[in-house]
Amino acid sequence: MPIRYAAGMVIPSPLGAIVVALLVAAPSTAAQVAYRAFPLYDVPSSGALNVSSTFVSDAGDVNNDGTGDVIIRMGDDGNGNDVVAIISGATGSPLYTYAEPAGTAFGDSVSGAGDVNNDGFDDFIIGALDNTGFPASGTPSVYSGATGSVIHTFSGDDPNNPFGDFFGAAVSGAGDVNNDGFDDVIIGAFSDDTNGVASGRAYVFSGATGQELYSFFGVNAFDAFGDSLGGVGDVNNDGFDDFAIVAPNEEVNNETEGRTRVYSGATGAVLYTIPGGPGLGAMSSVSDAGDVNNDGTGDFILGFTGNSQIEGTARVYSGATGAVLFVLTSPSGDEEFGFSVSGAGDANGDGFDDVIVGSPMGSRGSASVFSGATGEELISVTNALQFNLGQSVSGAGDVNNDGLDDLIVASPGRNAGTLGIATVYESALVPIGAACLPDGSCVDGVTEAEAAALGGTFRGAGSVCDGTCPPPLGACCIVVDGTCIQLTEDECAQLGDGLWLGAETICDANNDGVPDGMCNPPGTCRADVNGDGFVTPTDFTAWINAYNNNLPECDQNGDAACTPTDFTAWIANFNAGC
Repeated sequence: MPIRYAAGMVIPSPLGAIVVALLVAAPSTAAQVAYRAFPLYDVPSSGALNVSSTFVSDAGDVNNDGTGDVIIRMGDDGNGNDVVAIISGATGSPLYTYAEPAGTAFGDSVSGAGDVNNDGFDDFIIGALDNTGFPASGTPSVYSGATGSVIHTFSGDDPNNPFGDFFGAAVSGAGDVNNDGFDDVIIGAFSDDTNGVASGRAYVFSGATGQELYSFFGVNAFDAFGDSLGGVGDVNNDGFDDFAIVAPNEEVNNETEGRTRVYSGATGAVLYTIPGGPGLGAMSSVSDAGDVNNDGTGDFILGFTGNSQIEGTARVYSGATGAVLFVLTSPSGDEEFGFSVSGAGDANGDGFDDVIVGSPMGSRGSASVFSGATGEELISVTNALQFNLGQSVSGAGDVNNDGLDDLIVASPGRNAGTLGIATVYESALVPIGAACLPDGSCVDGVTEAEAAALGGTFRGAGSVCDGTCPPPLGACCIVVDGTCIQLTEDECAQLGDGLWLGAETICDANNDGVPDGMCNPPGTCRADVNGDGFVTPTDFTAWINAYNNNLPECDQNGDAACTPTDFTAWIANFNAGC
C-alpha cells in the first residue's frame, strides 16, 4: 500500500507547525505504511505580485559544507530583472544571487553541474536567452560553487536561423562524459533548423575546457530535439557517464509520438531509444533517477503529460536494459502529471533511490514521491494556498544531514496573481494515520503527536478514515432530578427522560469547568425562572425576559450559553415539573 503524506493546513503539534491535509471521515486500521515529509523552509520568489516562473534543481554541495544545496529561479525582482539564487541546504539562506534583465529567460532552466573544475566544490549551470527579442539564441553559463564566478559561457552556432535556435532553453549536468575527472554539461537548442525548422540540436561540453565534445541533431522539422535532456549516470557500466535527449514531437508513421535517446558518453553512440506511442501523451521531461532498482546501474525517468482524454504518466526505465521498471500514475488522475520529473535520492532510507513527479494543474497542483523499490507512492505534497504546485520538482540531497534525501517543490504562485514559492521538504520517517476526535469526526494523515494535540485517539500508522469512529459523548441531563451522566446521544435518548446537551459537553451544574454529575445545582429548579417556587406559565414570560437580556436564568440546558435551544429545554423542564 502507498506510503503517503499530504500538505495543506496547519494544525497544532508538539513537533511544531506541521502542514497536513485533513480528511473528515472515520478510520480503518487497514494495512498501509505511511510517513510524513516536513517543510523545512520556503524560498519566496523575488517579484512583486507576479505569477513567477519558478524552477528548481538540486545543486549538489556548492559550498562544500557536507550538506546538499539547491538552485532556484525566483522570477522578476520588481526592478525588471530575473533572479536566480543558490540556497544553502543547511540554512535556507542565499549563497549566491544573480540577476539579468527580464526577457532573457534567465534561469528558465537551472541545474547542478557536478564539479566541472575538479576543485572539490560542486558547480551549477544557468540557462539564458538573448534579451533583444529574435534571434533567441542564448548564452548559458557554468558558475563556480567555490566563488560564484563564471567558469564557462557557451553559445549556439545556428547563424542562419532567423528566429534563433533557443540555445540554452534546456541545461543540465551530464556527469563525467569523457572520464577525465571533470564533470561535463549538456545544453539543448530545440529550435535549431539544421535538419528542418525546429528540428532541434543538443550539445555536450567539456567541464575541463568548455570545448564541445558532442553535437546531436533532430531528425525532422519540428522534432524539437533537445527540449529536455540530462545526464543519466553510467548506464552501461563502462566508466563513462551517459546522457539522454528528448525529441518530444518526433513522428513515427505520421503520428507524433516522441523519442528519447540514451547516448554513450564514451562514444556518443545511441545505446537505446525509448519510443512514445498512442495513448502515452506527450514526452515532457527526462531526468536521472539514481539507482532505482539497486542493481549498481543508474536508471532514468520520463514524464508523459496527458490531455482531456489521457491521464499523465511517468515511466522509470532501467539504465542497464532500457526496459520499463515502473509506470507511475497520478492518484487523482491529473492530466498534467509527469510535467516535471526528477530523481529524489533515497527518501525513505531503504537503499533504493526514489523519484518525484510534478503535476502542476488539477487541484492547484501536487507532487508525489514514489518508491524505487516498489513503485508505490511514498509522499504526496499538496497545498491549497499554492498555485501550480509541482511545475518544477527535484531531489534536494540530504539538506539536514539526517541520512535521508530531501525534496524541493516549486509553485509559480501561492494564489493567482501572487508571489511564487519553492519549498524544501525534509523526508522524516514519522508514521501517520487516522485519528478519531472527541466530536466523533476523523482526521486522516496525522502523526500520533498531532492526534494527541487535537485530543483525539491515533488509530495506528497507515490507518485511514472509513467510518468507524465511535460516536461522541456528551452530558445527558435526567430532567426529573437534574442529575447528569456522560452518554452518547442515542444512549441518552433511550433513557426516555434524558436531555442530551451535545457532543463534548460535560456535567457541570455550576459552570466551573469541573464535572460534578449534575445539570442543575442541588435544590434548584430550572423551569422556575422567576424563582417563586412554582412552575407556572408565568415562568415562560420570565424566560423570555432572561433570553432578551442574556441573564443566567436563560440557560435551561446547562451548556453555559443563552441560545434559542434553551427554549426547547425550558419546555422539557416545564413539562417535567420540579
